[in-house]
Amino acid sequence: MKKTRKLLKEILQNQNKQTFNLEESLKKAEVPVIPIYINGKEYFVMLDTGSDASYLDSEVLNNIPKLLLGYQEEIVGGTAIKESGSCVYEVEFACGDKEFKEIFTENDFSHIFSFLEQTTGIKLSGILGTRFLMKHKCILDFDQLVFYL
Repeated sequence: MKKTRKLLKEILQNQNKQTFNLEESLKKAEVPVIPIYINGKEYFVMLDTGSDASYLDSEVLNNIPKLLLGYQEEIVGGTAIKESGSCVYEVEFACGDKEFKEIFTENDFSHIFSFLEQTTGIKLSGILGTRFLMKHKCILDFDQLVFYL
């Protein structure tokens, strides 16, 4: 087991992967959380392997530079009627020493995220979903409580 861990660590270092410690966020909120920086301002996002898309809170999107790409269509009431839904944006951000352009869907997380902030002290601003995690070959290591990006 130690040889396998050592080999994995060497592979990740050769791929220039950055390491983020998840211990604190997992202890406090039971979800993996990392910082991202948009225009130099720090925001915290949850890593969500159960979500295919990435999301940013409406309040954050109102205060940052972004490129509107369109609207996510929503099915209403299980019928074939489509309505214009949430806005979809391209947002540039930094994480560690890497720069990214990611597609985020706008969502009002104020109730959910404010409850989490009150109970854990962690102020979330969004979610990085599976598309981002797969595209950048990220690794969530729940044994060592680290995230490799």
